Amino acid sequence: MNTTFTTRTELHATDKSPGEAIMAGFSLVAADNPALGATLRAAARKAADEFTGSIEAFPSGSRERQYLSELLMAAVSFSAGLARRQQERAQRIQAAEEERQFNFQRIVQTQRLDGIFKGGVQLLALGGLAYAMVSLIIDRGMFTGLDRQYASLATALASALIGSFCKAWWTGWRIDRIHDKYRNALRDAKLIYLAEAKQEYEFAAQEANLAWQKLTGRNPPVTDAFRVLIFSLLGDGECEREAEPEPVIATAVGSVEQPSLAVRG
Repeated sequence: MNTTFTTRTELHATDKSPGEAIMAGFSLVAADNPALGATLRAAARKAADEFTGSIEAFPSGSRERQYLSELLMAAVSFSAGLARRQQERAQRIQAAEEERQFNFQRIVQTQRLDGIFKGGVQLLALGGLAYAMVSLIIDRGMFTGLDRQYASLATALASALIGSFCKAWWTGWRIDRIHDKYRNALRDAKLIYLAEAKQEYEFAAQEANLAWQKLTGRNPPVTDAFRVLIFSLLGDGECEREAEPEPVIATAVGSVEQPSLAVRG
C-alpha cells in the first residue's frame, strides 16, 4: 500500500520582513529600467509581482494584510523616490554635457579658418609693430653697428612666436578648465544623487519598520549589514571612476575636434 504525504507550507505575514519591502522597491525600479536587458527586467517584475501577490493570501481587514499593505506602500514609495532621483541625476549629467559641448563649440569657432585669419592678422600686426620700434631705435643710433634689417626681423619674429605661444597656452588652459568643470559636475551629480537616495531609503525603511512593530511588538530584524548592503547598491563606497575626457584633437587647419559623449544616467 502506497502512502502519499503532501506537505503544505503556510505563509505567515512575518515571513515578509521590512527589508523585503526595500528589495521590492529595487525590483520595481529595475522592472522599468530600459538600460537593463529584457531578462533582468522580467526577473525584477516577477519578484515585484510575487511580493505584491503575497497580500492576497490573507483575508481583507486582517492585521496581517494591513501589515503587508503597509510594506507594499513603503516599497512603492521607495521605488518612486529612487526613480525620481535617478531622473534628476540624469538631467544634471545631461546639462553638464551640453554645457561642455557648448564651451567646446566656442573654442572650435575661434580655431576655424576665420579665427586663424584673425589670429594671423593680430600676430602680423604685433610683429610689424616690433619691427617698426626696433627700426626706430636703430635709426636713433642706440644700436650702432647692428644690421638694421636683421635686428628688426629677428625681433618681429620673436614677438610673433611669443604671441603664438601665448595664444596656444590660452586655448589649452580653456580646454583644461572645461574638462575640470565637467568632472566636477559629474562628481556633484553622483554625490547629490547618493545623498537623496539615502534619504529615500531612510523614509521607506522607517515606514516598513513601524509596520513591523505594530504587527509584532518587536524591533525590526534589519541589521547594520543590511543597511550597508543597501547603501552599496545605491552607489556608496564605490571607487570614483571618473572617466578621463577624450583628448581634443587639433587638425591641420587648426580646428578642434571634440568627440561626442554618451549620456550616462
